[in-house]
Amino acid sequence: MTRPCVSVKKVTASTSNSFMHFEHLDCELSVRKSFFHVGVVYRPPPSTTNGFSVTRFLDEWTHYLEYLEHYFDQAIESVIMGDFNFHLDEKNNKQLNQFLKCMVWCNMRPLQRI
Repeated sequence: MTRPCVSVKKVTASTSNSFMHFEHLDCELSVRKSFFHVGVVYRPPPSTTNGFSVTRFLDEWTHYLEYLEHYFDQAIESVIMGDFNFHLDEKNNKQLNQFLKCMVWCNMRPLQRI
């Protein structure tokens, strides 16, 4: 339940079905005449059973960030949270560094666990 001046709308885009290596939910949170983007992401850990790879995830993640930049360009702020199955403390992890570069490229800053 939200206050009358706050509304929440689930956003579904045509690109949503093209991401196979992670799940996401995007919402538009409107407060008076301003709106925010709130996204929740889950990336299952890659395994031989599910056939997921970090390389494919990073490719899809880049497309997702481009979609957000276009779709939510009028948003005051964009917040993405979730479980990416990366350990942010592994500074020498090449795949983690690629993930973080994508974040920096989109002017996002990853936070540690809360």
